[in-house]
Amino acid sequence: MNPRRLWLAGILALTLASCGGGEPEILPFRILTKDLQAWAPSTYVFRDEASWRNAWTTRPGPPSSIPPPEVDFDRELVVGVSLGSASSSDSLQPLEVRRDGGVVTVAYRRVFTGGLGPADILPLDFFLAIPRPADSVQFMAVQ
Repeated sequence: MNPRRLWLAGILALTLASCGGGEPEILPFRILTKDLQAWAPSTYVFRDEASWRNAWTTRPGPPSSIPPPEVDFDRELVVGVSLGSASSSDSLQPLEVRRDGGVVTVAYRRVFTGGLGPADILPLDFFLAIPRPADSVQFMAVQ
């Protein structure tokens, strides 16, 4: 092959890769420890320790004696979903975290296990540590 054409093909491949032209990447995630205090219903993204600690200590309800889980914010960020509180027969399950270019998508589902008998009211949320970078984060509820 002509060296000039080979060089142009390489530049084209690099350009497409930098534009997100490649396949989405499935990211590993770490489920962070949670206590029994519910968060306000919302989606959350924490990119630094100060905002993570502030949100942990100022969330609704009585102050928690449990410190926020440790996160290496040089390498990770925290994403989360809260639907408030629900019976203990409900849960939120993170399914997949995928990066496509600079956009990270967190897929999750709500599961009703159909408990028998009286149920406790517990937080319906999860928080994950995921690898950086992420220009933007979107959340997708899956049925």
